[in-house]
Parts: sequence; structure tokens; C-alpha cells
Amino acid sequence: MSTFRQQITQQCLTESGIDLGLFEAAIALHSDLELDASGDPSTPIHDALGWSYSRFGHQARESFEAALFLSESGETWQAKVSFKPKDGKGYFAPTGAGSKPYLPPVPPAIRRRIAARYGCDVPMEGSFWDWVAEHPELEIIYTEGGKKALSLLSQGYIAISLYGVNGGYKAKDAIGAPISPALIPELDPFCYGDRPVVLAFDQDSAAKTRRKVTAALFKFGGLLARSGCFVRLALWNGAKGKGIDDLIGNAGPEAAQTAIAEALSLDEYRLKLAIQNQLGGLTPALRLNTQKLETVEGTAIPQSGIIAISSAKGTGKTKMIAGLVGGDDAALLLGHRIALTRNLCNRLCINYRGDLDKTQGRYTDGTAYTLRVGGCVDGTLLSVNPADFEGCDLILDEVVQVLRHLLTSSTCNKDGKRPVLLARFTELVQVARRVILADADLDKGSINYIQSLRGDTTPAWLLVNDAKSEPWSVDFIESIDASAIVARLVDDVADGNQVFIATDSKAGSKRLNQIISTIEGAGGKVLLLNSETSGGEAEQAYIKAPDANLSHTVVIATPSMGTGVSIETHGAYDAVYGIFWGASSTDADMAQALARVRQPVPRIVWCAKRGNSFSRIGRDTNPLRLKKLLQDKTNATGQITAASLGALGAEITSYDWLNPHVDLWATIEAQRNRSMLALRSALKVRLLNEGHKLTFIKLDVNEAARDALKDARQQIRETEAEAIANAANLTPAQVTALESAESIDPDERYALQKWHLADFYAVPLDEVTPDLVLNDNDGRRRGQLRDLEQFINPSLAPDVDAAAIGKQAQWHKGICPWDTPHAELRRQVRAMLGLDQWLNSTDEWLSDSARLAEFKKLALGLAPQVKAALNISINSDMSGAQILGQLLDQVGIATESKQLRVDGDRKRIYWIDQAVKAQQLAILQRRAQRRNPAQTPEPAPVTPPPQLEILQGGCDRAKPPYTGDSWVGAEVQMRASLSPWLVTAVNGETATIKNTLSGFIRSAALADLQLLEVAV
Repeated sequence: MSTFRQQITQQCLTESGIDLGLFEAAIALHSDLELDASGDPSTPIHDALGWSYSRFGHQARESFEAALFLSESGETWQAKVSFKPKDGKGYFAPTGAGSKPYLPPVPPAIRRRIAARYGCDVPMEGSFWDWVAEHPELEIIYTEGGKKALSLLSQGYIAISLYGVNGGYKAKDAIGAPISPALIPELDPFCYGDRPVVLAFDQDSAAKTRRKVTAALFKFGGLLARSGCFVRLALWNGAKGKGIDDLIGNAGPEAAQTAIAEALSLDEYRLKLAIQNQLGGLTPALRLNTQKLETVEGTAIPQSGIIAISSAKGTGKTKMIAGLVGGDDAALLLGHRIALTRNLCNRLCINYRGDLDKTQGRYTDGTAYTLRVGGCVDGTLLSVNPADFEGCDLILDEVVQVLRHLLTSSTCNKDGKRPVLLARFTELVQVARRVILADADLDKGSINYIQSLRGDTTPAWLLVNDAKSEPWSVDFIESIDASAIVARLVDDVADGNQVFIATDSKAGSKRLNQIISTIEGAGGKVLLLNSETSGGEAEQAYIKAPDANLSHTVVIATPSMGTGVSIETHGAYDAVYGIFWGASSTDADMAQALARVRQPVPRIVWCAKRGNSFSRIGRDTNPLRLKKLLQDKTNATGQITAASLGALGAEITSYDWLNPHVDLWATIEAQRNRSMLALRSALKVRLLNEGHKLTFIKLDVNEAARDALKDARQQIRETEAEAIANAANLTPAQVTALESAESIDPDERYALQKWHLADFYAVPLDEVTPDLVLNDNDGRRRGQLRDLEQFINPSLAPDVDAAAIGKQAQWHKGICPWDTPHAELRRQVRAMLGLDQWLNSTDEWLSDSARLAEFKKLALGLAPQVKAALNISINSDMSGAQILGQLLDQVGIATESKQLRVDGDRKRIYWIDQAVKAQQLAILQRRAQRRNPAQTPEPAPVTPPPQLEILQGGCDRAKPPYTGDSWVGAEVQMRASLSPWLVTAVNGETATIKNTLSGFIRSAALADLQLLEVAV
């Protein structure tokens, strides 16, 4: 046997694990010139490849050999030659054959292996590939190169090889001109009926090659998906083998089986790439691999500038920071949650702001002034003077979450204070000697943001620690609800196991507490940590020093203790549960919560398939598009509320859309949307990327646990409703005091909730009943009623927008457009849809009525505006009744329906629930009477004024009526403006006014004007 034939045999049988029988059936070894049975010369290689044979010419050519990879049809698909061509690859396809898939002959022994792996009957005779085409339920693995398909077939997988990742589709025509990419026609028989497909292409090490392959994978995978396949991508450590056959040869068939079983969907692969590319190519100043960052010499770290630390959870980031900021030097720590900020202050030897006194604007620790202060950004940024902290260390541990809280949380926008918080934060970043950033999920966006605020072109000093946390064994439960994992949790607790439970829902944490507390032996040994309990004595003790307070059998922690707390005691817990309903946390937050217990005890995790915490502005996952949507909505709001805004309109027209705040906001919200759209997949990918070993367990609903969760929810709601109704009656002064307190006890919280309910529903405090609390549905009804109120009282919506912008503008630090309510924009879109006609209707309508069909047509035509303003996606597959139902539900109006037979056909008939409508209008009437107590109450109107004209991309303002003039020359004050204005002209009920200070001219409704002497 020639050397070449020995090499091919070695490569195929030993290195790639190809079955001998399959090797003999699918690969033919030939020389370029052979003698046939009759002794005549033949050229099998040239014939197979469509080459012309010429041994002698100007220069003699050495003879060569080739391994021909044969298709089931007997044709050669590809040849591996013994000589080294110019490209160095040595593989050739038949001339003019084009790109074709490799469909090799499959002998009976291999068919039996496939039958065993797939659990099906495989015919032992006839075309194997015709049979595969007839069975779309069978998974196909696509790979590149003939050896790889034969290697997989030898292991019992159905595998098809291509010439490369680009070989499965065409992007150019016969003359090389670009065309729309399309699958090669030879793959069409295999691409229908939701066929499961795995792409198992080479794991290249070169970054440039990886980028090209990734682009091609998405293109090929996308085409397969559009043709009716469910596509996944197999990934493995390239150090164990570049190709899937190398992986089988080097690490064994089990390694390939694991890679295929854990293959990611296209969306999951996108999420993985995003996680792996968080730092966006930034070059680290120091790269290391250690489980103990605190051992890094402090002298190696600069004493000024931006210090950015990217390191996995549990690798000592906080301990390292403690070493950097030790001593008496000025240090300011900013966090985002009270519990974890207290904990961090304790670990870094920094005074928590809430524990300090304040004298003459400076903090004292009881004995002396101190410049070592920590606190949450919400209050701390307003309470410190940046000038006092010039030259300090500004510490942002868990920086990604801190910045997200600062830019997006509702608490940071209380009283419109976000712009001033951002301004103060910018000042501190600028005056600090060092800004220390640390996060397991540190990203380029956060680093660039701090650098932009600092105004320093010097690159951040970046430390990247490649060490991963000790891997966990994770049972990843896949079920439609949380009942299956709750049933397992109950069994664990009943068996006496100590468990730590991380969850993302306050309501969910209460239900879990209710269920677990009824288990024999667990009562009184459950510690519940959420925003309502974290101020308690036992809760505070655990948060500050968890390892010293491990007496509880079960700990239930919401994001109130999501990060910053480290539980390191061996044997503290037997298991960590993660139960995530998608209420608030992203996948990164969930992974952080699961890591609070440092020991690698088993994790049992369930996560909702999709989350609910989308951006309020829109659900786009592209930050540029999301920012553009915000800009369009803001500009539209500025135009249609100009009369109410007055001088405040300049805050919108002069807003700088290139500032770093809005850019990072868009990035954060786009990432949040991406996570929420596929929350379970995102968590799965993140845990795999962190190196944890996941076992996927598919479970059905556990009816007993589902009922227990449902009963617990109802019992908690009824108990809390009674507690709120029976709470103390507060005065406005007491409300103000409680709302400014850092923490309040349960009785105070109930009393505060009672006051807000009475205030909204315009009833005396003594008339807040349990039924009223229950019907409020945790504030959802209030949100619906606000939208209904603003729709049927059109003057309110512009005032809501103007008030929100005015609250921010009062700080004289600009505005944050993403906090604008856009109430008038929502009102106008509802008016365009003619929602008032349905609200006023007492008629019934059939599901196929012409009226409903016309409404659907109108709604589809306004689909972009509806999505932008109301966050409702409308498509042609939805019925008119579905569209109308969603729109009415947003304003708290219910419909009823019943089926009946019309002309022999069963149809559904709908009507407005008049009783519910009357209840809602009665509430709004009380609120209207409180707004205008001197007026005699009248039934609340439903019909809004005529809608405004629709322009491309938004709404235009109403055309003013043309009637007689008045007030010309009078000095007036306009609602929402403190400046004096001069009336220059009047048309009907609309005046043209000029700002006597700025010279700005605009239109305003006469009803919004007051003579200056009256206003003063």
C-alpha cells in the first residue's frame, strides 16, 4: 500500500473514527493511470473530476493518487489528491458540477446504528437519502468535508456534508453577479415540516476566519429556518479538534454527542456572541487567570484615571477594591440597592450614608467629619457636594447595574430628579482621582460612558481576569410554569434540606414564603428578603453578615439582595433554587443572584420563556433604532403639546441627541429587550458561557403545586387588602415623611398604600375597603383609568406631559426624554382609531361584521403608530375583535361575548360591559369634581374632540378655528410657563403669543392663558 493510501486510511479509520464498511463503500482509492481488467489504460481520477489527461508535455508530471468520495449515485462528490496544489488544500470537486451536498452510500450496518439512535425503522435497501427526505421529523447534521459526514454517520447520525459553510446556498448567479441568497436546490427535499437541523462546522481559531464563518452560518441557518427547519448550532472547544471528526477522534464520540445535544438555536447563538463580545475588542492593560484577585499587587494599578475590572463572580473583585481604597483617603461608593450597598460599605470599610449625621452640609461619623461615604445613587447624589470629593476614589462595584438603575429606574426619576442626578454624577466622575469600575458583566458601553463623562481621552486601565467561577451542576427545568420546580422545592424543604432561593418577583417571593411556611418543621425558619422586608432587624443582620447569620432553613431573596452579597460558608446550603417569573431581572441579574452562594452546591433553575420587563419606549433590540423611536416620539409630543408646554418646549427642541446619557440608555434598554424576548434561552446561554454543567429536564405541570401557588396568591391578596383597608389614616405631612424615609415597617407601608388609593379614587380614607384594594389589582386598574381619563378629557393629556417635563426642568439641568409620559401621543392615536365610537356604543357587533372589518383595516393602516405609541403589535392574522379587545383593555373597558347561530352558522357576538363602564366613569367623575369643585358634576364625556390630521410618522396639531379676536396687547401668563407673554393676535379660541423675555413666538389656547395681574 502506498504512503498516500496508508495516510488516508489512518486519517479516516483512526483519526476520524469512520466505520470500515462505510469507508469501503464511500471512498475509492485510485491512481491517476491504471490498467483495467482487460489491460487497457484508464484515468479514473481525471474521469471523475472532468479533467483532461496529459502525462507528457513540455514538462513531465509525476503520477499521483486520490481518494474519491462517492455519492449514493456512484458519482464522485470530491477528491483528495496526493499532490500539493497551489492553494495547499488538496481537495477538488468535479469540474462544472457546482455546489452539491454529499449524500454517500449508507450500508446496512450504518443504517442499523441510525435506527438505534433515532428510535425508528430504517429500510435496509433502496435509497437511504430518499427515505430521509420523506421523514422531516428526523434531525440532520450539516457539516463540511466528506470525512466529517462519514464520521458522524459511523456514530449513527444522519449527516450531510457541504464543500464549506457557504456551500449550502447561492449568493451569485452563473456570471458572478450578486443575487438574493437562496438554498441550493439539492437541499430542498430535506427542508420542510419543521425538520430539526444541526450545523456542525469547523471551530476555527483565527478571529478573522471566525467572523466570516459566523456571518455565513447565520446566512445559511437563516435560509434553512425560512424554508421550514428548526436550526441549531453545535459548538465545542476547538483545542479538542477543529472539525467534528477531529473531536470524535481526539475526545471520543461522547464529546460529539454532548456538542450536538447542547447545540444552540440561532437566537441563542446571537446571545452567546453578545456575551462573549461585551468588551468589544478593548485591549486589557493586565490579563490574568486567578481565583483570588485580591492577590494582585496594588502597585501595579494606576493611582489615577479609570480603573476597569472585568472578572467572574466569586473571584475577589470586592476584596481587591477593598485593598485599593483602604486607609483614610476620600472614597465615595455609589450603589443601586440599599441592602447590597450597606453590605459593600461594610466590606470596604466605608460609612453608609444612612448611618451618618450631617452638620453644615458635611457628613460626620459621630466624632469627626468623614469623606468615606457610600449610598444609593437615588439619594446620595443629591446629598453630597462634588467639590468636597475632589481627588477621591469613586467606586462603582456592579457598575453595569448601577448605571442601569441611574438611567432607567423609576426611583431615580422621582420628582423629575434624574437630570440633576446625572449632572451630579458627571461632576463626581470628573473630579474623582480614580473611578473604579468592577463587574462580572463589564461591557464596553459602560466604560465608554464613564470615559465620555470624564472628558478624558486616556484609555481606561482595563484588567481582564479569564478565570471562571467554580462550575455548578445545574438542573435546568423546562416547563410552561413554575409548578414543577415549586413541587421539587417543597420536597427538598420537607426532607430537611437547607436551601437558598433566588427569585425576580416580590409577589412570587411572598407566595413561596406562604407555601414553605406551612411545611412541617420549616415554620419560623424562613427568611424573606424583598423590598418590603429588607429593613427588618433579622433581614439587615443577614444582608450585612450572611455567614454569621445562617440559622434559617430557607432564605428567599429577590433583587433587593441580588448582587454584592457573598455567602461563603461551606455547607451553609444544600441547594440553590432559581425561580424566575420574568418580572424584573435580566439574564445577567439572574446569574448574579444564583451566585450569591459561592459554594458549588447544586442549582435547580426554572425561568419563564419570555420576560415582562420590556422598555417602556419600545421593544426594539437595536439601540440605534430604539433611540430613533424615542427621538420621534419626543419630537411628536413636543409638537402636539406645544400650547401646554410653552417655554418648556425649548427643552425638547434644544435637546442634544448625541449626549452619552441617551446613548447608554438606548444600549441598556435594547439589551433588556433582547433578554426579555427570549429570557429562558438567554439565561441558559449565559450559564453555559460561564462554564456551568446544565442538565435539561422537561417536566409537565404539577397540578398540586399550581393550585398551591394560586391559593397562596389569593390568600396573600385578601390578607393584604384587609390590612390596607384597616391601616391608619395618614395626613399629607405624614405621607411626605414616610415617602422620604429609607425604610418603613409593614404598618406604615399599608397606611401609605391606603392613602394613595384614597387619593386616586377620590374617596375618604375611611371608604377604602378590601374590595376597592382587590379591584385595584396592584395598581393596574389605576393605569387603565389614567389612560381612559386622559382620552375622554383631552385637555388632561397635554398637561400630564407638560407636568412631567416641568418637574425635570425645575432642576435646570435639562431633561431625560425617555421619562416623558407621551400621554397626548397615546390619546391622539386612540382618537385616530376611532376608539370613542366603540366606547360610546351600546350596540352589539358580530365577529364578521362590516363595522369590525373596517376597524381592522383602519388599525392595520395605523399599525406603526399603534406600536410606537401604545406598544401593541397589530398584524393581519389578528381578528378585528382581538385588536379592539386589546385597545379597550388598555383603558379598562371590558367586553362580553356569546356564541349564537346566524343563518345556520355559529358566530360570536360582542358588546361593551356597560356595568364596568359605568363604574369606571363614576370614578372619573369623582376625580373631575375634585379637580373642579366649583363646577356642578356632569356625566363624564366619552367622545373626545375631533382627531388631528395624520402626518407621515406622527400627528399634526389641530387647525385653529377662525373667529373674532380679543385680548390683543395684553400681558399674560401661560400654563406650565413662569415667563410673561404678550398676546399679538387671536383667531377664535387660539392666541398667538410672544415671550417678552426670549422673543419666542407660539400659539396657545385662550383657556390656558391668564391676564398677568390675575396670575400674579
